[in-house]
Amino acid sequence: MFSPGLVETVISIFNDIISAESSSQKNKGDHFSSALTNARIWNSLQKHAIADSKTFAEYYSNPWLRLVCLSYLGPAYRITAQVNVVRPGGRPQVSHRDYHLGFQPPERVIEYSTTAHAASALLTLQGAVAHGDMPLESGPTRLLPFSQHFPQGYLATSIEEFRTYFEKNYVSLPLSPGDGLFFNPALIHAAGQND
Repeated sequence: MFSPGLVETVISIFNDIISAESSSQKNKGDHFSSALTNARIWNSLQKHAIADSKTFAEYYSNPWLRLVCLSYLGPAYRITAQVNVVRPGGRPQVSHRDYHLGFQPPERVIEYSTTAHAASALLTLQGAVAHGDMPLESGPTRLLPFSQHFPQGYLATSIEEFRTYFEKNYVSLPLSPGDGLFFNPALIHAAGQND
């Protein structure tokens, strides 16, 4: 999806951003792990644009990225981007759904109608681009096939029995630098363990 040369340049830019942010006292990690375990760049889209507008334009004008977004979201889509690096020895994320109810406690999620749960998945496309070799041992994204059809998915991910089911039934794909992986955001997923 992305050329190796462009990926290498973008990796360098992201590493510079991670390095600069890791020295900040605000850098406390994310909802899954500490800053020592994972490296995270929130709003990497804007930070990339500021750091190097030329590679930003080249990266985000990729025709495949546009085609994937158009096919799922239609012509008025918007892109947001975050970087997540699970460092060697990093633990897997807890299985979850993302937008728009994904990181709220179950007591809050249950207040939303089933329609809101279903509509949420139609408003966003989830994607990942590999910026390095990701053999299965490195913990590429874990996906639970067909879980996007489970209407109670936002609630199920908080139940221990469901998390155990996820751990026994997920699939992962090895990725090479520049590979893209796109999926319905209602698909229950998690970053894997980096052995």
